[in-house]
Amino acid sequence: MKKGESIQDFVRKLRVLLKEVNNVPDDVVAQAFKNALPFDKSGLYNSLTLKPPKTVQDLLVRADRYANVQEDSKYKQQKDFANDRGKQEQPQRDKDRKKHNKDAKIGVS
Repeated sequence: MKKGESIQDFVRKLRVLLKEVNNVPDDVVAQAFKNALPFDKSGLYNSLTLKPPKTVQDLLVRADRYANVQEDSKYKQQKDFANDRGKQEQPQRDKDRKKHNKDAKIGVS
């Protein structure tokens, strides 16, 4: 897994690879997938270590769940950042508005 690559993209690559190869034991696929993961912000590496999947299908289902969490977390983080940024800019807009109103009252242009 490349740095910055999402779990979702990594799983897509695995699905393509699985269509190209035959007769690879499920435990080998699962171990190779796990070994390619970074140690881990998503928890997927830990999950696969604590409870190894019995089949490739189990691996894909679990990886998809973690990919959904990762994508949702990314969206939430962006949303929270935008909200925080708006809150930080609001006091400055209020100050600018008050200064403009004060200047307008005394005739400064």
